[in-house]
Amino acid sequence: MAVNDIPSNIGYGTITGRFLIAYADGADADLYPDGVPAAGNIYFTPLVEALRDATSTPSPVTIVPQVITCALDSNGYLTSPSGGAGVRLVATDNATDGVEDWYWKVEYRLTNESGQPLRGIPSHTMSLPSESSIDLTNVIPIAG
Repeated sequence: MAVNDIPSNIGYGTITGRFLIAYADGADADLYPDGVPAAGNIYFTPLVEALRDATSTPSPVTIVPQVITCALDSNGYLTSPSGGAGVRLVATDNATDGVEDWYWKVEYRLTNESGQPLRGIPSHTMSLPSESSIDLTNVIPIAG
């Protein structure tokens, strides 16, 4: 472990997702509605101020999670701040971090291909268990 790495006993989970805008059929050859990749950002805000890792070696450490901003790529897929597919975040169920079962708040600021804001996906909270892989499509609250 490098001196600036998060301790290895702190777990992570992976979040993925893809976002398409549905339009009526355009000038293409078929008669089906068209899908265009959404653009914009998704924000992950930790709903905990700090995590305590008293068992870290060589010494205990306080971890202060920050807001993570992720963009959508040209195909509408969630990318990490470094540009990779999906994003790995600190898990919300680490037994050694001094806080039990906290949550991430997820906010969507999506736009169409012209940069106009899309009608909103509501913000929501989510847990992220260690070693899990969660697609946002499966946790976004959908109004009836």
